Amino acid sequence: MYFTANPMNFSVFVKNKLNGKYDVLNELSNDVMRGKEYVRAIKSGDAAKHYKAEYVRMLEVRSHGVTGRIDFVGYI
Repeated sequence: MYFTANPMNFSVFVKNKLNGKYDVLNELSNDVMRGKEYVRAIKSGDAAKHYKAEYVRMLEVRSHGVTGRIDFVGYI
């Protein structure tokens, strides 16, 4: 409730909590071209092809007996 009543204090709290990553996240959130690239990728089908290939790769890793989390590469 405190941060709801004091949004500026919340901003300072988040900046301190994220240690330097706040500026990067803020910059990415204001990058208009990033969203346009993503929409273009979805319409072209490239993103779907990428994630399908990642899925197949992860299945192959599993077939070799790897358990637990398998990291994947995001499209953008």
